[in-house]
Amino acid sequence: MNTLALCVAIVFGILAVFSIVARIRERSSSQYRFPESPTLHPHDTGQGPEPAVELEFGQDGRATIALGDGSTIADVHHAMARIFLRDLEQPQMQEMERWLGIEGRRPWTLDDENRFAWAFSRFVWGGEDFPPKLRGMSQLLKKAYPSIKGTHLDVEVPHEIKELFREMLNMRRQS
Repeated sequence: MNTLALCVAIVFGILAVFSIVARIRERSSSQYRFPESPTLHPHDTGQGPEPAVELEFGQDGRATIALGDGSTIADVHHAMARIFLRDLEQPQMQEMERWLGIEGRRPWTLDDENRFAWAFSRFVWGGEDFPPKLRGMSQLLKKAYPSIKGTHLDVEVPHEIKELFREMLNMRRQS
């Protein structure tokens, strides 16, 4: 099994554990609206005009990820973060909107979603106090981004947003 296939399997395993598709369907009538089905930006180091990953959200709440030839684990992780965004509870969403400076604005723009996804990827890349089952994802992102300086992940994620991400991943702080 090649590395990308293994990474995709890991990501989809995490997705299954969190039952995100079911919860997204439950919230499909949510007050939060997002872009219809925008194409993701290519990975920082991607070449050419074709996107590395396309993400489409169906009317039923299902998400479809299409991988292009130049896809990397970072691209897949970015798409998964945008799916996780749709799973936030209202208090989490409000906290995220405050941090992004977009409180009360509907719908979210693709740039808003990308900023969320890059912050989430930065959190995972850092891997602070991650349980063993999630450390692998951090290590995979560190392979894709040996250094984050000058990339989209080169962002400071404040403590309260890190705690929100921990809650999203059902992580408990280790003593």
